[in-house]
Amino acid sequence: MRNYIVSGVFLLFIFTFGILFILTPSQEFSYSERRRFSQFPEFTTQRLFDGRFFRDFEAYATDQFPMRETFRGIKVNYAIHVSRISDYNGFFAVGDHIFRMNYPTDIPSVERTVVNLNRMYADYFSGMNTFFAMVPDRNFFIQENRHLTIDYALIEQMMHDGLHENINRISIKQDLSLDDFYRTDTHWSQDRIVHIASGLVIEMTTPPVLRGSISAGLPRILPADENILEHFGFTKNIFNPFYGVFFGQSAMGITIPPDDLIYLTSEITENAVVSGINISTGEIIRGMVFDQTRNEFVPGEVYPLDRLGSMDSYDVFIYGAFPLIILENPEPVTGRELILVRDSFGSAIAPLFLYAYDKIYVVDTRYLGSRGLERYIDFNTQDVLFLLSTMSINNSAVFFVR
Repeated sequence: MRNYIVSGVFLLFIFTFGILFILTPSQEFSYSERRRFSQFPEFTTQRLFDGRFFRDFEAYATDQFPMRETFRGIKVNYAIHVSRISDYNGFFAVGDHIFRMNYPTDIPSVERTVVNLNRMYADYFSGMNTFFAMVPDRNFFIQENRHLTIDYALIEQMMHDGLHENINRISIKQDLSLDDFYRTDTHWSQDRIVHIASGLVIEMTTPPVLRGSISAGLPRILPADENILEHFGFTKNIFNPFYGVFFGQSAMGITIPPDDLIYLTSEITENAVVSGINISTGEIIRGMVFDQTRNEFVPGEVYPLDRLGSMDSYDVFIYGAFPLIILENPEPVTGRELILVRDSFGSAIAPLFLYAYDKIYVVDTRYLGSRGLERYIDFNTQDVLFLLSTMSINNSAVFFVR
């Protein structure tokens, strides 16, 4: 009798999920995994006999299987919590944060980063008010954990010793904590870094003889709490759910919920003039941003809200990965300009500099390259900030410095 029951349950399971598989509409995207799902393959006699149809059907069935995310989560959580493995495909959880293994330290990569930044300084920024700040990735804050990680002290020392003597070093790690970052994504949350932006502005706009020691951390106007948002006239806007890059990749979303994505608006951000380059032609139209998906210029916004709920909602911050974005204060009063050379961490912090700068050039050398910048920027008395994460420094192949 017991065998009959087991067989019956198994057949019922197969039948039920078979019906669900047939009746459930195919999904085109996985927003949590940030990729397109396989669709039902084209059927031809040739594809049938050469095996391509069955190969593609297997990929389709795997992607479109009912309750796929739930079963992935059960598998991962069983492996970690029952089998007690330390990580699953390089992912692990500490509290309610999802991490990916970041190891080993790539010393040649760090050296290439130093060479690239020094070359940019020599080519364009020599004699200008130039700064470097390194954003620690989230693994920096769990170094006491049993998982392998890169040598942050070594990377910081190599950058400090290797960069040109006239590039001022600013340390921000003392003013950050794990709570300043998303739980399911690599990036920092914009509402948690206003004090970082204000501290950087103070450091960059203070005469050299009055600047503090780089080892002392950033000078703060206000602590990192609600008061600082009120001080700068920011309003919190919350988008939920935000599926960070690790949410779907790790399959740990069954036990760890998605994040809130918070973006800060003010009278300045709402009225700022935003321009974005057409990288194919080099064309820039003031107040317009080139939309690659539509292949046309569209009115520029600091926060393009149509990106919320897209494959990567983090793109709501000045269009995410973009070669060159120019932000202009609607009521220029300071007479100062900033050139921000950044990776993806710069997207969220760039709008926070608008209160202090009339114009901000946001340069991503992963997509633009450093040679030819003079076509878009008239170099004179701008402040310059190299703002790069340890992830980018430890993987300098992402730089498109040429």
